[in-house]
Amino acid sequence: MTKNQNRRFLLLFSLLLASVVVLWACNGPRQPATAPAESEQPVATAASVTEPAAVAPVTDTTATTDTTTTDAATAEPSNAASAEVRVFTIDPAQSQARFTLDEELMGSPKTVVGATQAVEGAITIDLADPAKTAIGPIQIDARSLATDSSRRDGAIQRFILGTSNDANRYIVFTPTAIAGVPAKAAVGDTLELQVTGDLTISGVSKPVTFATTVKVDSENQLSGLATAQVLRSDFNLSIPSVPSVANVTDEVKLELEFVATGA
Repeated sequence: MTKNQNRRFLLLFSLLLASVVVLWACNGPRQPATAPAESEQPVATAASVTEPAAVAPVTDTTATTDTTTTDAATAEPSNAASAEVRVFTIDPAQSQARFTLDEELMGSPKTVVGATQAVEGAITIDLADPAKTAIGPIQIDARSLATDSSRRDGAIQRFILGTSNDANRYIVFTPTAIAGVPAKAAVGDTLELQVTGDLTISGVSKPVTFATTVKVDSENQLSGLATAQVLRSDFNLSIPSVPSVANVTDEVKLELEFVATGA
């Protein structure tokens, strides 16, 4: 290589080297391929912010548990109170409703008794507060009333009570007030009550008070007798004119002898 050629080569090499230095100075070193990891940092931060929120349900669950415990504690006295309320249902097989009146039959005095076991009703007693004792309507199937004479029974059904008419079939006593209920009662006690209510016979309703004796036989049984005196005329009950029957009293004694059982 000649001297001039060497000179030109060195000049070109110097120019090339200068260009590389200038380019390096302007652009600087290139970032490594892992640099995008820095852009992922906000996602990780958001997860950190969300994480405390995830703890919130734990606090809510604790609150729910506490509330449930409180409710359960509150419910216990309520359930205990409910357990004190007992319903005693009249047992027809051990009960009887009856009426008694006097008449003259064939010129001789006679006491007439009509009775039936077709009785329905219930007594609700709150053992924690006996003053809240309640007696539901007492219903008697008057169509089943029977005396010692089938002819008399027929007259009662057709002419006196009119029970052949479905509207008059049932005698119903609906209590409205109970007096004499003690503050406490125990097995073996006998209660003397005055039960006032509306008595409906053959479509006519009148207020009547029954003197009622109730004995607490056991925790599951009550027994008793309710008695009242009414007038036939108050209920528009007239006796057919029959040659063999005379002087039928207007006063009629009503009785309900009952046994009521509870579960």
